[in-house]
Order: sequence, then structure tokens, then C-alpha cells
Amino acid sequence: MRFIVTVASLAKIAAAVNLCNNNCGRAVIGTARASPDLSARQSLCSEFVTATLTVTPATVTVTAPVIYNRDVHEKRALDSSATITPVLTAEKPAYASACPDNVAYWSACQCFSGIVATTVTVTAATPTETVPGATCTQGAEFAIYAVELHTARWRNLVGANDFGPGWINFTLQFAGVQPDVIGVSSTIGGLTSTADPDQPISIYGTTGPAGSALNRTLVDHRGYFVPALEGFYLVSLEQADNAVYAWVGDLAVRGWTPSNARASRFLGSDPSRLYSFLIDVRSWGVGVPIPFRFLWLNYGGPGTFNVQVTNPRGSSIYGPGTPPNPQVISSCSGPGAPVAPWAPWAQEI
Repeated sequence: MRFIVTVASLAKIAAAVNLCNNNCGRAVIGTARASPDLSARQSLCSEFVTATLTVTPATVTVTAPVIYNRDVHEKRALDSSATITPVLTAEKPAYASACPDNVAYWSACQCFSGIVATTVTVTAATPTETVPGATCTQGAEFAIYAVELHTARWRNLVGANDFGPGWINFTLQFAGVQPDVIGVSSTIGGLTSTADPDQPISIYGTTGPAGSALNRTLVDHRGYFVPALEGFYLVSLEQADNAVYAWVGDLAVRGWTPSNARASRFLGSDPSRLYSFLIDVRSWGVGVPIPFRFLWLNYGGPGTFNVQVTNPRGSSIYGPGTPPNPQVISSCSGPGAPVAPWAPWAQEI
């Protein structure tokens, strides 16, 4: 065994000697060559055997922030196994023409005492891929229903004057019925008793259809609260003539009826009572959309209603005159939309 090791060692030495003493080796380390001189050749070799290893980090995906029609990046690392390829940054110099290729020159360079192959690792800039985010519309959707005279819907609606608001059949009033006017508004309510009850409703910058009357009009509102703060949000039904209902959560989307409303208020309700409720937002609920619905019914007279929603600091986020803000949205579209589309108005019940 010792004899074999000795022979193997001698073979390695012989190979190294051959590399240094062949034409390529003599051209690189030979002392007889005048140009370039030995010092310059040694310097060239030192640079040549230094390889640059470029490491490219894993691509990071950045999701664009939600656009609110008028900010937090989420990053997700992709495959963490980056391909690392050493890159030789130079070609053999012209004087080393006796070396058949770069590998031969690289080997001959290491015949200089003290020159060994060295790798320098360079980290490239992190590649970033930006994907589009969702677009959300600020404000709540509203739908105006003008009830025609002498129809089943009209008879059911005005019957509430004699039998109370519980007489109104929501399925009859809304199932399969297309609203006359739809839109989006950052405000809710604001109607006053001075309006002419025989004229079309005027609200949210629009009016009811010609021939309609305020005294037989329904206005539905739907959207999402997106809480920006932890704490209690106060929802208040401040005025109602004739009736206002409020729903939040899943019942605001499907299955809403007069009996399961979170709060309701009617003409003649006890003014000493508070017609309000709280939405308790914990830390994990900040930024999580909450569906809501407010429905106003007018079946006689000019009609009024006001709703107010305030945040834990007492500031209004939804009410008469509130400006657009990202805490009240109607819908979103695009990748990663945080809310689902609403059903068509006529298909909600």
C-alpha cells in the first residue's frame, strides 16, 4: 500500500511538473521572456485565477397596495434554491498564445509560487416581481326603489300605515325587483322633512325617476366597514320616518329580514331610547371587512332618516356629509380582492 501511495504521489508531481514545463508553462512563468516581464505576468495570473461567484438571491414577490379609487406590501419568497454559477471574468492574455485554452493558462498560472485559485463571492441585487393588487371603491352602494301606485307592492307598503312596519313583505318588495336608480355614495341619510313628498326623492346627488314620489320610496344601502382601529364602533339610527333597519355581518349579505335586524327605528319611536349598537373590533379584526346594510322605507309623508357610524375615537366614518374614506367600501376587484362581489340587487332575497 505504501508503494502505491508513493507512485500516486509521484504521478501528481510529474503532472504538475509537466504543466509548468510545457510550452504553455514556460510562456507564463519562464524567466527568459522579456515582454511582458515576469512581474507583470505574475500579476496577470493572480487576477485571472480569481473567479467571481455571483449569487442571485431568491425572487421576492411584492403585492401592490390596494387602490381606493381617488399601504402595506406583502412579500412572499419564491423558491429559495438560487442557482449559483461561477463566472470567469477574464480571457487569457494575448502573450499566452502557447496555451491552447483558458484552462491551460489557468493551470500554468498556478505554477507561480503563492498563486492559488481564489473565489470571490458577490451577492447580486434581489430580483423583485411586483404583482397588481386589488382596486376598491370607497363609499357604499345604494339602490332607489320607486313603488308604483295601485300595484301589489304599493298596497303592501302603504298598509304599514294601518298595520305597522311589520306588515311590509320584504320578499314582495325586493325579490326579482330591479331598482330604479343605483349608485355609490360616501354619505348616508341627510333627508329632511321639508322635502315635497309628492316629488321624486333627491339624495346622494341623484333623483328618483320621473313620476315617482318620495312618499312611496325605498332606499337600500350595502357595503363593507374596514376598521382602521381596535375598539368599539358605534352605529346609531338617529332619525326614522317611516322606518330604518340595520344589519351587519353575514345577515347583511343574505337572509336579512325585519325580525333579524341588528337595530331598527320607526316614526313615533320613543325618543328617549338609544337606537344604536356597538361593533367590537379586536386587534385581529383591524383591516378585516365587515358587511353592512341599511334600509330606509317611506310609506307616507315627506320622510326623513339619518344614520351615523363613529370609530373608537368618536370620529364619523359614515353618516350625512362624510367624505370618501377607505374604512367604507362598496366593492373590490383584481387579484387578492378582500371582499366578494355583491349579488345583483334583484337576486338578494
